[in-house]
Amino acid sequence: MEFHFVNHGSVGSKSRKVIRSHVMKGKNSGKKHVARGRKRTRIATRNEPASPPRDMISTLRRMVGDDLSSYSPGTKLSPHTRLLFHQYFYILSEALFPPEFCQAQNPMKTVWFDYLLNDKAYFHVSLSMTATCLDFFEYKDHESPQAIAHMTTAFALVNQKLSGLESLSDATIALVSMLSCQESIRGDLEKYKIHLAGLDRMVQLRGGLHAFEQNMELFHKICRSDIQYALHTDCPAFYHHDVMPQRIMQEICRNPLHPDRPLAEIFSAAEPTIKDLVREIDSISVFLSNCGLQSKLTADEFQSMLSSLGYRLLRVRDQGYTCPGDLHGACLLGVMSFYTSLLLQFGRQRHLLYERISRRLKVSVRVLDLDSAHSQFLPTLLWLLMLGAISVFEKEDDPWLLPELARVSEQLMLKTWEDIHCELKRYLWIDSIHNGQGRRLWDKVQRYQADKMV
Repeated sequence: MEFHFVNHGSVGSKSRKVIRSHVMKGKNSGKKHVARGRKRTRIATRNEPASPPRDMISTLRRMVGDDLSSYSPGTKLSPHTRLLFHQYFYILSEALFPPEFCQAQNPMKTVWFDYLLNDKAYFHVSLSMTATCLDFFEYKDHESPQAIAHMTTAFALVNQKLSGLESLSDATIALVSMLSCQESIRGDLEKYKIHLAGLDRMVQLRGGLHAFEQNMELFHKICRSDIQYALHTDCPAFYHHDVMPQRIMQEICRNPLHPDRPLAEIFSAAEPTIKDLVREIDSISVFLSNCGLQSKLTADEFQSMLSSLGYRLLRVRDQGYTCPGDLHGACLLGVMSFYTSLLLQFGRQRHLLYERISRRLKVSVRVLDLDSAHSQFLPTLLWLLMLGAISVFEKEDDPWLLPELARVSEQLMLKTWEDIHCELKRYLWIDSIHNGQGRRLWDKVQRYQADKMV
């Protein structure tokens, strides 16, 4: 049985220097150091808050005081490693399961906690993943010493497991799933492809995806690895899973959509499968927007929902319905952009880059713009521009995006954020995760309008 995974091989001199520096951090912990100069300031961008809270990163790096802060997985941990151990469960947990509509998890009752305590390779992969997420959040150009050091150790241990009796164990498959998801954050699609191909080979040797239904946490981790790669690329998904949690379906049936929702009207004559999918996602967005304490989802319910919607959206895409050129295609790309905003909510500051969705949506809104003389298209165009900006567009799009948003809002005679928000809420829009970035974007549009008048 042969698997092909990314192998970092021998560590270069530059990496060794970084690792040695990382190790010395533990040795020098507690010592006081005199600052050598002012730190570089960053230029604020649309995906980066204009004035980031000064305590945000320090808060992420300082979180202590609960059961995990003093826990040791069978070995003595350095201060920075203990902190990463803590952050793995609390920072990443909130990124994957937004507390606004997901119940709080007890990390010690998850299968990941068991893997982390009993599998040294998983321990190092998890800490490397956490360090990578923090680097991503802080807009670092290079991987941190923590990420490099833990990943170097992890690869050596993973290769040992793959050549031994545990090559197809749940823990080993969880490891490869983690490696895949990490490449999604790092943006290395070639490595992602290699890891995912190896993961699929392991899943098939175990009998297929259904073989993991007794371990739903791992089941959903495999699905997430599969869905995210398919979203990053034009490749079809390896698997399909369409089981929407019963409680979500009950909520949807109990609270039917208002008939004047724009997407319901736009897709009223569409094929039944597409019409039903859009209606279901629209209903879920309303449910999540109004999610109270008693109706919050469990982690399993939230992941099941993401898997079901993700695979169905990918089937629609693979059938050619998201091609730019008409209103349906543009709106389906908007629906996919909305979906990506649910996958990783890391501090509401950054989103993963789904370049192909972004490119197609840009083409679609420009085509739709040609028809925007018809007033009924303008609110939909506004929603697509705003949602695209906070989910799949990048700061490089500002030169065309800001003038376009200014033009559309002027034609709709919308002058304040409250006016804009009233329009957006009629579409797929969740206040708790979209409002912050949406308002920052609108502030930039207003600054653009003011500068243009000078």
